This record gives sequence, structure tokens and C-alpha cells, in this order.
Amino acid sequence: MRWHWAHFQGKNNLLRRLNALKRADFSRHTDRIRCPVQIICASDDLLVPSACSSELHAALPDSQKMVMRYGGHACNVTDPETFNALLLNGLASLLHHREAACKELL
Repeated sequence: MRWHWAHFQGKNNLLRRLNALKRADFSRHTDRIRCPVQIICASDDLLVPSACSSELHAALPDSQKMVMRYGGHACNVTDPETFNALLLNGLASLLHHREAACKELL
């Protein structure tokens, strides 16, 4: 695993961000989201635990959730190959879903 300490912005900034995340609650807005959502998370994310991603996935009926084994909160940076593969697979799935829906309309 690669670490990116050069981008660490200090303890106080991290604590402010953690507190803001703990206070944020978007659950009352999920019913307004009508488009497909792809959720990619890492099982070792300490900032936003994968259980939170599971709750979001459960609240969004047209969502798919993909879990990386590791990568932390910045899994797109720490393991870009795995992240990009999941992202591309999800986008391909979305295109297939849309094509099938369009064929049903014809």
C-alpha cells in the first residue's frame, strides 16, 4: 500500500473534517435521487466506514455498491487500478441497463 503523507493537512484539519462528516445526514434527501448511483468504497476506510456505504446503497433503489479490499478513504489514489476497473465495470453495467430499458420502450 502506498501512503501519501505529503498531502496530510494536519491533525486539527482532520478532526474538523471528521466532525463535519459525523454531523452530516443526507438521508432525508435520498428519495429525490432518481438516477443510477455507483458506490465504490474500501473495507478499510476509517473516515467513512463501509457500513455507511451500505446504508446509502440500501436507501438508493437504483444503486450498485462495490467494495475494495483495501485503499482507505482515498482508494482511487491508493489503488487506482482496482478502482478504475470497478468504475469501468459499473459504467458498462449502467450502459447495458439503459440499452435494455430503451429496447423495452420500442
